[in-house]
Amino acid sequence: MWVNPEVRRLGVATRLVASVMEWAQRGRASAVELWVTHGNTPALSLYRGFGFVETGARQPLPSDPTKEEFQMIYWLPPPEVGKNK
Repeated sequence: MWVNPEVRRLGVATRLVASVMEWAQRGRASAVELWVTHGNTPALSLYRGFGFVETGARQPLPSDPTKEEFQMIYWLPPPEVGKNK
């Protein structure tokens, strides 16, 4: 995810992450996974605030292999039994 610097710190990223998590929950996904570039403290803080945790997986950043990224995951609660979609 990338947010234009002109609208950073206005809640855009928070709303985007919340929307994706709601969409995943409605689709009965079990988890949301993402990759964060090492050193991207604002993104790390945002995702941790939602409850994402590091998986331990790491890889070179596809767009710049001199940088590293790491995987994070948020396990979604299971759907309630008998609840409509």
